Amino acid sequence: METIQVQGIDTPHVKEASLKEQLQSHINSLSAERLKVALDFLAYLNSQESEEATQELLAMPNLERELAEAEQSIKEEGTVNWRSVRDDVWE
Repeated sequence: METIQVQGIDTPHVKEASLKEQLQSHINSLSAERLKVALDFLAYLNSQESEEATQELLAMPNLERELAEAEQSIKEEGTVNWRSVRDDVWE
């Protein structure tokens, strides 16, 4: 995990809520122009994270074939109510 310094704190040890509070504090002090830059950067980070997840899925051997088989199985056999499989969930 990459460690990023945020006001002298290593992020792996910082609670998510604390990071969001720090972000909100900084957002509140930005001009409209800087908010646009921040928004663009956050959108970029989000798309990179999505792209990494997509590449990870695509790297899985036989993923497309197995997904197609699962979809066909659902069409032919239907699905099972999860409560009948996991009756211990409600206990």
